[in-house]
Amino acid sequence: MLEQYDAWHARSGGAYSARVGELSAAWRAAAAAGVAPSEDETSRLARTIAAPAWRMEHGRLVALTTQRADLNSLGKGFII
Repeated sequence: MLEQYDAWHARSGGAYSARVGELSAAWRAAAAAGVAPSEDETSRLARTIAAPAWRMEHGRLVALTTQRADLNSLGKGFII
């Protein structure tokens, strides 16, 4: 499953990401407050999302972040 995620991520030039939850939450919170999130916050989250989340070593998954990945988006990516 993660190989499929990686393939879609590469095909989209990085636009497809299952790790935008924190960024979406920041925008929702800012919208509720009637402001835009700070540039510092969105830049930090964008860097975090762009960084690799895992790698495979000898057939085992090695997590490189504690950031949550929403792998339900794989189904959406497959449909598209």
